[in-house]
Amino acid sequence: MTIHLFAMTDEVDSAGYFVLEKHHRIKILMHGVQSSSLPATYAGDCLDSLTFVQAGEYLEVEFASHMGQDGTIVCRSVEIAGIVPCDSKGAALAPN
Repeated sequence: MTIHLFAMTDEVDSAGYFVLEKHHRIKILMHGVQSSSLPATYAGDCLDSLTFVQAGEYLEVEFASHMGQDGTIVCRSVEIAGIVPCDSKGAALAPN
């Protein structure tokens, strides 16, 4: 999965929205997936949180959604496979 992360500041722009900064795309690989309770059509979301819980020899990756798509993936291991700075739309930024 790829997740677009950002930091929300306490500043508000002229349209009344909080200013977001430090955008990054994080690529996460889940190995040895045993089960998933995510919706079959799960393709995008606005997550409230992503939680990793050790459950015996497995990890439970819990997706808490702002869009009613909560679910859990049970797997053997999780790997952070990449972190890429990006713009507010998720497009990778060119290296300096």
